Amino acid sequence: MANNLIQIKRSLTTATPPSLANGELAYTANGDVLYIGSNGAIVAIGGKRVPGVLTANQALVSNSTSGIDKVIVANLVATQVTANGSTGTAGYILTSGASGNVYWRDPGSLSTSAAGSNTQIQFNDSGSFGSNNQFRYDKVSKELYVDDHIVTGYLQGQNYANNIALNYSGQNGTVGVANNLYVGTGGNGNLYVNTNVLANGTVNASILSVGGWVIANNSGVFTSGVVNADIVQVGSKFKANTSQVTIASDVGLSVNGSIGTSGQVLTSNGSTAYWSNPYTGDITAVSAGNGLTGGGTSGDVTLDVGAGNGITVDADTVSVKANNGISVTSDGVFVAGANGISVTSSGVNVLANNGVSSNSSGVFVTGANGISVTSSGVNVLANSGIVSNTSGVFVKAGTGVTVDGSGVSIGQAVGTSSNVTFANVVTTLLSVTGNTVLGDSTSDKVSINGQVNTAINPDANVTYSLGTNGLRWNEIHASNVHSVTGYFDGSVSISGDLTVSGNVVSVNVSTLAVTDSLIQLAKDNTTSDLLDIGFYGNYNGDGGAHEHTGLFRDATDDVYKLFEGLQDAPTTTVNTAGTGYKSGTLQAYLLSGALSTNSTSLTITANSTVSVSITANTLTLGTPLSGTSGGTGLSSFTAEDILVANSSNGFRKLGIGASGYLLQSNGSALVYDTLDGGTF
Repeated sequence: MANNLIQIKRSLTTATPPSLANGELAYTANGDVLYIGSNGAIVAIGGKRVPGVLTANQALVSNSTSGIDKVIVANLVATQVTANGSTGTAGYILTSGASGNVYWRDPGSLSTSAAGSNTQIQFNDSGSFGSNNQFRYDKVSKELYVDDHIVTGYLQGQNYANNIALNYSGQNGTVGVANNLYVGTGGNGNLYVNTNVLANGTVNASILSVGGWVIANNSGVFTSGVVNADIVQVGSKFKANTSQVTIASDVGLSVNGSIGTSGQVLTSNGSTAYWSNPYTGDITAVSAGNGLTGGGTSGDVTLDVGAGNGITVDADTVSVKANNGISVTSDGVFVAGANGISVTSSGVNVLANNGVSSNSSGVFVTGANGISVTSSGVNVLANSGIVSNTSGVFVKAGTGVTVDGSGVSIGQAVGTSSNVTFANVVTTLLSVTGNTVLGDSTSDKVSINGQVNTAINPDANVTYSLGTNGLRWNEIHASNVHSVTGYFDGSVSISGDLTVSGNVVSVNVSTLAVTDSLIQLAKDNTTSDLLDIGFYGNYNGDGGAHEHTGLFRDATDDVYKLFEGLQDAPTTTVNTAGTGYKSGTLQAYLLSGALSTNSTSLTITANSTVSVSITANTLTLGTPLSGTSGGTGLSSFTAEDILVANSSNGFRKLGIGASGYLLQSNGSALVYDTLDGGTF
């Protein structure tokens, strides 16, 4: 850490520590000396030492490269230096060969050899060179030479100070100006960079010249040959490279010798670029055709789609209008089906029903009993007692029966207001064949005093009623009643057993009272365990679809479960993976094994026969658990706190120390502090 503070034994005044244990360090500011204890002695091992004369076993210490960074001496006494078996002669210097060996050599005759390198450096007042690629400086002319050629200095009366001239003698018609760069032998083929460049005998300001060809200046681009350059830029006027061309607004672009006139555009014929006038078309008018409106002869022209019958047109669509029997969707236009009509992908069809048939030839009435159908029409077939002709259908008069304009008559009046009497003898029977109507349903009464000795059957199944809600029979006595449905307005008493074979029994009452103390569910579930057993109800807590809640024994794990939120109604099982299913909440006091609750406390007790295991994502206690019970006895912590046992079988919090402090003992407690060796 950046702020660690480890202090060894120290003193500001005492020059030598009185005693040190083996390996113990001590430092004194009186002399700035570092000591260590060694076998009962106090040994100085470092610090600011001024010994005067190095004594035995005191030496210079090398750096990471096994060398001495710097040795400064007032007087150096060297008796003799031997290199590769030679002590050298007067004026010789030490040099290094390619292999790293050191040799004594004559500085005036150094050259390429096994003993020296290929490039040597020699500075003298004058004289000749011993080999190629050597430097010398002439203190009279103040010139620096490379292999007898001037690199920089005074040349031809011109000041070349601060120049770099990589040429031979720096002449060949060039003009020397301070702070220039010359590359080559002068004349054509040179590269000159300065504010005034000589190119082919002509001086142009701000010109870049390569090989005598003028590439660019600040007024345009000029080439007298082929210029190969990735980028050419002149000030802010013109810039070109392989991907883009930029031209300033006040500079003309010359193409094929022409700059172009106002309004012309730059175009190409496939091989050559040139300036030309833009093409003008020959459209003089736009006229609306079939289904369109609008048009014009100048300016912006708009064409609109004309809306016809059954068509609507808005800003961005043309649509078909839907009307009676027609619907329109994104899939197309459809004919809507209706009673007796079906619409499929093959067409519109008439649905055939009782007495009617339909095929590709048309729609037909089907003949039946008493009805014949021919090409001429539908006819009633006359039978015994019936006459049928073009005038109508008539009853044929017979024995005891007369037919006239007033109706059909028998031996006595049988009108609605007539009293009809038949012989009252045992052997006389009244036999009526055919449909018979007795009395009027609103005013007449029919009395049957005798006993009925035949079955009474209705004309159609589930069509007619025996009594009404306002006019009921008093009692119905029957040995057995078969009914599809039943409805009772009052109380129902059943003295025998009630067996319901349907799937659902609905009880729409405010109170359900059962005398039996136990209710049996899943009565026939005696050979397997596949049904969930319990009860459930409906509720709607959010105003949307209703949900279900209940209590059941899950057959899959033999566990009773309280649930809520289930959208699907349970059947023989409760779908615990169904949408919305979740465990319900039970508010109650419990007494079960090791668990006991009441209105004031919760007790969990483990003993030799009942083990207790608590598994929870989170567990919160109102009072911190004491240390003797496995807790800390503390209700809160600060980040980086450390728990330390206290004297009462609990814990205390040790807050984090200052930066660089270490956790240590002071003899009576754990604390954060610095490491301190003390003073002497």
